[in-house]
Amino acid sequence: MNFAIIANETKEKAAQLTNEIVGWLQTRGMEARFLPGTSVKDGNIDQELNAYLQEVDVIIVLGGDGTLLNAANLFRDYDAPLLGINIGHLGFLTSFEQTNLYEGLEKIVNGEYLIEERMTLDVFLERRGTIIETYTAVNDAVVSKNALARMFTMEISVNESVIDRYAADGLILATPTGSTAYSLSAGGPIVEPSLQALLLTPICAHNLFSRPMVVNPNEVISVRVIQPTSDVTLTIDGQIGVDIRDEDVVMVAKGRKNIKFARLEQRNFYQILHEKLSKGL
Repeated sequence: MNFAIIANETKEKAAQLTNEIVGWLQTRGMEARFLPGTSVKDGNIDQELNAYLQEVDVIIVLGGDGTLLNAANLFRDYDAPLLGINIGHLGFLTSFEQTNLYEGLEKIVNGEYLIEERMTLDVFLERRGTIIETYTAVNDAVVSKNALARMFTMEISVNESVIDRYAADGLILATPTGSTAYSLSAGGPIVEPSLQALLLTPICAHNLFSRPMVVNPNEVISVRVIQPTSDVTLTIDGQIGVDIRDEDVVMVAKGRKNIKFARLEQRNFYQILHEKLSKGL
């Protein structure tokens, strides 16, 4: 088997743990390569590394959910599943913890794992009728004001039919996977991640009748920013941010390609939910 490894290099002992994993895999006859952040920054992967990633069986991600989301964006064009090993604070998406690291890796190299697929979002930023940026989100796309800015007005459409217009701090457009992330904090519903749906959660809407919505995944959601009185940003999975101008339109649809995760066993979402939320996370 071929492995690629990416790590949150700001985490304590991340480098040491990465070297240990590479050595452990290689002594078992596996091909393993660590990908430093500089080699994959902003998706600028050179030809030689691209060829290697085409042959990789599993991409190991050392960190928390944020590191895994970043990896999902970096490697969205490759078929290898992501194996998240939690050395961070929160692990809704990771497959197992550092405490059972080698027990888990033993099962992976023996082929004792499942492939779990999750819905993604294709996100398009339109300016003056032209798509200027395209992104993939695993958790969410958020249109929001900057920290010290005032609320702004937006118009929400589903398949070009306007459903609401209101002033707010922003709007979260999430997948079921992202329902336990920012959307949950803003009062959105918890949705079992194997379902197919688009979630719309207003952030502090200045309208008593603006409520979270769950819509058909085959719909296209459009958010048009109207005369912003302050700085407005589009954020993808909390990892990528881009400024939005007056009359820009953010369009969100079900992703054309699912994200794949390597799992040791079928995870009980409700048990994980109880464990994480009972800790106040």
